[in-house]
Amino acid sequence: MKFLQCIDLTNCKSLVKLPVGIGMLRQLRYLSLLNSGINNIPRGFSGLTNLRVLKGFPAHVEGDWCSLEELGPLNRLKSLDIRGLKNVSYSTFAIKCTSRSGGAHRLVKQEEQQQIEKVFDELCPPPCLETLAIEGYFGQRLSQWMTSTAIVSLGCLRILFMEDLPYCTELPDGLWQLPSLELLQIRNAPGIKRVGPEFLLPHHHDHPSAVEKILVTGCHGLERISNLPNLQNLVIIRCPELKVLEGLPALQKVGLEDYDMKTLPGYLKDVNPRDLLLDCDVSLLASIGKGKSSPEWDKFSHIKQVKAHADDDDNNIERKWYMKYTRDPFSFKTNISPSADASGDETEEVLLDKVEQV
Repeated sequence: MKFLQCIDLTNCKSLVKLPVGIGMLRQLRYLSLLNSGINNIPRGFSGLTNLRVLKGFPAHVEGDWCSLEELGPLNRLKSLDIRGLKNVSYSTFAIKCTSRSGGAHRLVKQEEQQQIEKVFDELCPPPCLETLAIEGYFGQRLSQWMTSTAIVSLGCLRILFMEDLPYCTELPDGLWQLPSLELLQIRNAPGIKRVGPEFLLPHHHDHPSAVEKILVTGCHGLERISNLPNLQNLVIIRCPELKVLEGLPALQKVGLEDYDMKTLPGYLKDVNPRDLLLDCDVSLLASIGKGKSSPEWDKFSHIKQVKAHADDDDNNIERKWYMKYTRDPFSFKTNISPSADASGDETEEVLLDKVEQV
């Protein structure tokens, strides 16, 4: 067993406890606890110093000890997924954390959101980390190691997933200066109003944000996405307050999903992607299906290719109804009537596979 390199406990919900001596597996490189029944880890976990991938790591507190302390020595990690950070924020406790300045220990006392912010500040991820997933973060601000003065510590980070940030109100500008960051995914962060740096400062032209793909889901307070010169792929799901897309000159593809929106968002006029992929409800698709006579036409007609879909809820058929548009050479196809009801049906399917040529 001492030479074991991979343990995958994904979906092992009946397994609720790791062996006390797991830290003795010095050669272990991969460990997944995702969707398992394991909600705590034993002290001494930090002995797994060869770990490269750690998924589903549970954050929890026992007296004056926090499981996050065990991550400190794991300086070879390339992929890290942390779950249950709310378990750290919901109690008052004293925690010893290794400071970034030299290995000394100090006592930190915080409560609720201030507490989790402080604990997270002390994590200081390993410099070789390439993928980081954070779930259930209850602080109002993200960690200091994401600020512009600390980006060297995350110089290899390529992929960042953040989910369930109910109180976080802003993303630090330093996040956009990470030299290797390619993909950012943010889910269920209702307090964040802006994605991208507030201003594109002169020195940022020499080292612009490297982010190429962003996915935002359930960010109900999000108002703007801006100043990301290398962004190519943008997916927006259920962000009803989003009003501004600007400073995105490299944008090639936009995905938009919202079954509650009644009209297309006006910000589509302000960008010029090659492709737009749209998932909406039947009534909006029926309006779009009117083509040049639609009030939505001016919002999407400048885009080279548009594909829109809606579900047939009555018959439980996903994405049954469609509209496909190509700007040049002009083509417009749809299988939904402009006068369709909520089910998408019409008396005679005279518009099935309609092709309009000019």
